[in-house]
This record gives sequence, C-alpha cells and structure tokens, in this order.
Amino acid sequence: GRGLDYIHHWTGLEAVLVHNHIKSSNIILAQGSGSQPFIRAMICNFGLAHASGEAADDDGHGHGCGREGEEGYHPYMSPELLREGALATQKSDVYAFGVLLLELLSIGYRAIDVCIYSYDAADNVYERRSTVETARAAIVAGDEEGVINERVRRWVDGRLCYWFPVKIAVKAMRVAVQCVDEDPSLRPDMGVRGRHYFRMHSEIQRLPRVQGKLVLFGLWD
Repeated sequence: GRGLDYIHHWTGLEAVLVHNHIKSSNIILAQGSGSQPFIRAMICNFGLAHASGEAADDDGHGHGCGREGEEGYHPYMSPELLREGALATQKSDVYAFGVLLLELLSIGYRAIDVCIYSYDAADNVYERRSTVETARAAIVAGDEEGVINERVRRWVDGRLCYWFPVKIAVKAMRVAVQCVDEDPSLRPDMGVRGRHYFRMHSEIQRLPRVQGKLVLFGLWD
C-alpha cells in the first residue's frame, strides 16, 4: 500500500503516474534485517507502467494511458478499464490493489481463479460468483457484527483454522471491498488506505506473542 501510494503521490514528478500492472506476481517479498527480522513487500514491474503526461483533474486524480498497448492483467482490471476506450487511472490501480488484498485474505483462491461455484440448495443449482462478489456479500452493511464476523471467518483463508484476529480481518476486508467498488469515484485514495493498513499493522504488533510468534495465528507450509 505504501509503495503504490508513493508511485501515485510522492515521486516528485509532475506527471501523474499509474502502475497498471498490480498483481500478485509483481509483488516481491524481501527478508528484513536487525534484531526483529520482518518480511517487506515491494512492488516490481513498474518499468512497464505508464505515465500519462496529463494534468490532474479538478478532483486531483489524473489519468493514465489509453487501452491501446495496455498490458493490464484481466482479473485485476477494473470494470471501467475493461470497457472499450477506457483509460487506466490511479483509481484502476486502487481496484487492482483491492483484488490483491482479497486474494491474500481469501480461502486460497488466486485472482486468476476469478469465479467460485457455490451450491444454492433452494433452487438446486450451482451459482457462479467471483471472489469480489463473495467478499461483498460477506461484508453487508446493516448486518449485526456477530453475523459479519462469522461470515468473514468462513471466507478467510482456511489454512489459518480460525486462528486469527477476526476483527482485524473484518477491517481488512472492508478496506478491500471499498477498493473494488464498481464506481471509481467511490474508491479511496491510496494515501487513505495506506494509513488504515498502518493502523491495522500496529494493532497486529500489539497482539500477544510467544517466542516472537503471534499466539492467535496458525502456521502453514
């Protein structure tokens, strides 16, 4: 999140930059150093990304390149980017970031496995739904907190065996679902999302630990 925020807002360049290649295979994990080693996620493949060369709009959000010559990866591409003649923007980067977060949180589905089949017992049919759609259904506004928490428990990666702080998972899913809103104007700015994830990271760091490991998290290969 910080890396994409930097690309969008902090390079010091006049051009409005759009990465347009946000996907899991373009995220590199590097080992940190020091007394408390950590894993640092870094965005790569920006050499193929595009600078629009256009001035920012009145709302401060500039545009990226047109569809001609684009190499955006379909499961991560926003609805407006898939339409003929649409432009890649920072908001389409935010959409891809949201898909990436859902990919990390979900029950092991990659973004390329874009569709999930669920059984509808009432109609005796299998329903085809995307990972984004199932995430939206899990975080339904107006439902009781306990109901949402249980849906998120079932939705999040099953390898954790429910050993994770569900309240933080709910917060992370809410952020991701906001990022994949079909209306680009309703998607948040990366600077805002970055601050939310920094606060969630701080909450995780305060969780109890045994020999440096979170006691609420399961381990997997």
